[in-house]
Amino acid sequence: FKHGVGYFVRTGRVDGERVDLAFPAEAMNDVLKSLTILDSGGGQVLGVEYPTPQTLEERLEGCTVRLGSETALYDLLVSLRGRRVQILLDQREYVVGQLVGVDRPPKRRPLGEGLVSVLLDSARQVSVTALGRVRGVE
Repeated sequence: FKHGVGYFVRTGRVDGERVDLAFPAEAMNDVLKSLTILDSGGGQVLGVEYPTPQTLEERLEGCTVRLGSETALYDLLVSLRGRRVQILLDQREYVVGQLVGVDRPPKRRPLGEGLVSVLLDSARQVSVTALGRVRGVE
C-alpha cells in the first residue's frame, strides 16, 4: 500500500537456523516498526539483522550522544547527566541514583582522576567517585 495499513501473514517450514527476507529499501522503516516473528515449533528468535548503506559515522551523526575516541566513557557519562544510572565500579560495587555531574581533572592530570557525582537512591547524599574506578554504566 502507498497509504494506509497492510496486514500480511507468511508461514512456512524452516530448515536450518536462518531465514532471509527481502524488502524494498523504502519499506524498511515500516518493516522494522511492525515486523513480528514467531517460531511455532517452540524455538527462539534470537535476532534480526539487516544491512545499512550508512557508515558507522553516518549512523551516529543523528545520535544525541557524542563519544570521542579517547574520552568515550567520560562523554557518555556527561550525556547521561540528570538521568537515573547504575554505575559499576571496580571491586564489583554499584552506585545507583541520579547522575549529578562529571568533573574533568585539572590540566595535565589523567582523565581517570575526574570525578563522577551521583545522588544516591538509597540515601539523601551524593556519592563522589573517581572516573578511573568506573567499569560500566546502565
